[in-house]
Amino acid sequence: MQSEPDGTAIASADRFTHVVQDEAGFARARQAANRAWALIPIVTASGFAGLGYEIVWTRQLSLALGTEMMAVLGVIAGFFGGLALGAFALDRPIRRSQSPSRIYAILEAVIAVWGLISVWLLPAAGRALAPLLGTEPSAVLLWAGSLALPTLVLLPATMAMGGTLAALERMTRQARGEARVTAGVYGANTAGALAGTLASTFLLIPALGFSGTLLCLAAVNAFCALGALAVGPAAKADTEQRRPERIRDLRLTITLFATGLFGIAFEVLVVRLAAQVMEDTVYTFAGLLAAYLLGTAAGSLLWQRSGRDANDGNLRGLLAATAFACITTAAFAPYAGRLVELVSTADVFGELAVAISLFLVPATAMGALFGLLAQRVSDQRGSVGSAIGINSLGACIAPLVAAQVLIPGVGAWTALLAVALGYLLLLPPGRSALLWSAVPAMLALVLWLNPAPSLTRVPSGGKLLAVREGPMATASVVDDAAGVRYLEVNGHFRMGGTSSTRSDYRQAMLPLLLHEAPQRALFLGIGTGATVVGGTLMPGVSVRGVELSREVVDLLPWFVNPPPTSAPRVTVADARRYVAADTGQHDVIVADLFHPALDGSGALYTVEHFGAVKRRLASGGIFCQWLPL
Repeated sequence: MQSEPDGTAIASADRFTHVVQDEAGFARARQAANRAWALIPIVTASGFAGLGYEIVWTRQLSLALGTEMMAVLGVIAGFFGGLALGAFALDRPIRRSQSPSRIYAILEAVIAVWGLISVWLLPAAGRALAPLLGTEPSAVLLWAGSLALPTLVLLPATMAMGGTLAALERMTRQARGEARVTAGVYGANTAGALAGTLASTFLLIPALGFSGTLLCLAAVNAFCALGALAVGPAAKADTEQRRPERIRDLRLTITLFATGLFGIAFEVLVVRLAAQVMEDTVYTFAGLLAAYLLGTAAGSLLWQRSGRDANDGNLRGLLAATAFACITTAAFAPYAGRLVELVSTADVFGELAVAISLFLVPATAMGALFGLLAQRVSDQRGSVGSAIGINSLGACIAPLVAAQVLIPGVGAWTALLAVALGYLLLLPPGRSALLWSAVPAMLALVLWLNPAPSLTRVPSGGKLLAVREGPMATASVVDDAAGVRYLEVNGHFRMGGTSSTRSDYRQAMLPLLLHEAPQRALFLGIGTGATVVGGTLMPGVSVRGVELSREVVDLLPWFVNPPPTSAPRVTVADARRYVAADTGQHDVIVADLFHPALDGSGALYTVEHFGAVKRRLASGGIFCQWLPL
């Protein structure tokens, strides 16, 4: 006869099984948590390298294409266009992959390799393009060439960058075992971009140059790739996605595109206004970009921390908050000059404080807004790639819209109000939409009816005679109490005046007198025009001038009115690119007082530029460079 089973032994075995299962589950949870924490430095480092590359490549391209606004816009559009293309093309493979970490490692390796190749590829491509553009390309040709160069030359790297955030988001989602991670990943990545901006501008480029900086950034890419492979894939991939509703997806697409357009347009407009009260150096721009990235990162991380749903109610609140924040920046911007004076003794840190005061609040709202939109796309599609692609397309055309439509059309300050109202138009329809938009709309109306004071500082007893606000700069003619007329650029940089006309004439004649028989003279930078007019006073000399800013050229009649028979020919172009593309020979070339501290002027004090000038000199030619001592 068989004995009955021992009930106590069975119960002990069950408890033992449960304990083993609990310990295994705890081990898996701890492993997942460790994997999630290990991804944080990878996400941050990826953003660090991405912005570092953007800064280096933009500087390299400006040496070849020039600092004209259309060239700058083309480079920015090409960069964002590559990101958008990569985000769209890689969205499906990343979404369906069982191991997004491997795809991510491959993308980082591509960026690293192409970053190293760009050390010699970008300068070579730039040298080849400059002669094709010529000395006086049309605005369309200059923009198209500036767009084509970075798009084609950097396409492997920019496309890979467009897929990295989507891969990182999916890796984090798998590691954490939850869907709501998009805003946090974007915030950490943007925080890394903030560090990359500051480190590249203030440390790496000054210490190592462009080539050394690219080598360091490639090492960061290698760290990210190896780190992703070391972390490895999660135990189970989330391959199921829900198809979005047609109408809902269309509205989401429009909102993503428009917020990319408005966000970058806002950045361009504020940078343009800040140039009128700040020093407008390389470090000034870096500080402004850093402040923008700081706010964007903070907003994304705060939205992740809040745990709120990506529903229409929260979307209305964030859109209205972003509009209100943009309007408050517009209200504060005209008085930023006073803050600049208060923090002037702090040098770079003072400028950074001013940049934060302009950007922090609106950029924080923008960061939270993109976090919400990207999370909604991730919930519907299983990947954030399409959100990045659509948003990047809007960012691609934003600089062109801001510089060529908004600023010439209504001015930079009024354009800020237009951008703010654009956010209000994106509010999802509903009863609460009117309530959310009421306060920002009323505030915008009050500011529009009571325009802000001019940022151009007029001396006591003087007056403002003329202003030209354009994509490149705000040029103005100011009269002081003694009746002396000055030309000012961006409200504080004086480029001469009527009191120095005679000395300007002499500065033109002295180099010409050093030549035995000058016939052709080229003046790089013309200011008030007195120097080039002084050159025409020399008998038998044909004079041509090159000036970067169309706004400055438009104000020349306030200072000089040469007879039509001897009027010099003035070309609006970047002096460095003009000399590189020129095929003529000149007996005398005279360079104006370029201030090396100003953004872009340092390129006119390089060995490459002086070598190009030498090639443009005829036999026995003379080059004169006036120095701002």
